[in-house]
Amino acid sequence: MGNLATGFFIIFALLASAVGISTSLTGLRDVTEGYPASMMSAAASAVVSWTLTLLAMGLACKEISIGWRPPSLVIKHQ
Repeated sequence: MGNLATGFFIIFALLASAVGISTSLTGLRDVTEGYPASMMSAAASAVVSWTLTLLAMGLACKEISIGWRPPSLVIKHQ
């Protein structure tokens, strides 16, 4: 169970991890080429990956700080 930020957190965390893995692989290939243009593309993809990671972390902090749950997510004991 979670609160309203849980869905957004999961989506952005999965997106950030997928982008991080793909940019790491392409960045390693670009760095091994050693040309300045390929270094710039590796740096740009790393910035995109870090931005998505920070967005997911911000949503995680928001999820932690929100203490209430909507009635549809509350487990009712009988």
